[in-house]
Amino acid sequence: MLNPKIVSILFKSSVIESFGSGFERTFKACSEAGVEYEYENTMTGFRFVFLRRQGHKNVLDMSKTEKAVYDMLKENNYLIIKDIASTLSKSEKTVSRAIKGLKEKGYIVRQGTDNSGFWKILK
Repeated sequence: MLNPKIVSILFKSSVIESFGSGFERTFKACSEAGVEYEYENTMTGFRFVFLRRQGHKNVLDMSKTEKAVYDMLKENNYLIIKDIASTLSKSEKTVSRAIKGLKEKGYIVRQGTDNSGFWKILK
């Protein structure tokens, strides 16, 4: 249980708005935005779980290496396999497999030649 004196001091010093007001604002914001969530009281506190919509599938259907490669290509779509492999401390073969997977899943496509082209991000 929270100490009411500590809560009062935090409120008076503007560290918190008021005790428990964040829950109501969170519930209201989720409702207004149509975000599904779960809330649970636990023995040591509470837990909010915000449920993803189906549109955010790209994070879920990639391997860790594919996700790392995808993130790098989003930052710089002119990267070559050798540089990606070096940055990620992976072999070029591993990066090639990750790129192949990303292409097959429809996340990236190569535009231009291997030497002068770039990766187009599709999703």
